[in-house]
Amino acid sequence: MKINITQFYLQVDVTYPFTYIFQRYLSRKVEALIEEKNDFLYKYPDYDYVFYISAKKEIIAPETKGPKISKKDKKVMFSIFLCAPLAEISIEENCRNALVQLLGCMSIILEGQGYNIQKLRTEVNSILSEVMSNSEMFEFNCAPDLPVK
Repeated sequence: MKINITQFYLQVDVTYPFTYIFQRYLSRKVEALIEEKNDFLYKYPDYDYVFYISAKKEIIAPETKGPKISKKDKKVMFSIFLCAPLAEISIEENCRNALVQLLGCMSIILEGQGYNIQKLRTEVNSILSEVMSNSEMFEFNCAPDLPVK
């Protein structure tokens, strides 16, 4: 099973500056940290999981939609809508908050799909530190004050 994270933003000026490097890093990291439960009867044992990330202005807590199943492509797809960035806090803090929301939603979804997420839970702070300390995870012009790794 592979995990893929992609972004699409439907509302004007409601985005996060995460790059494809962030998407690839987080996808591989989550893949490495989750385990199948031996006692779970999988509906989609050899399907890939796709998480579509977006954001909305009108929500105060993240929302999830799905799954949508593509038997042709062997994919299980979920949409995760994050809370919009807040103007009164820094872009760094907004990105950190978005990442916490995203990891929380992914954990709930994957656990509900029968995966053991204990390792993922224990590594959340490490993931946050790695992402927030690596300027390649962000579009340069959106987060120029982040340290270069």
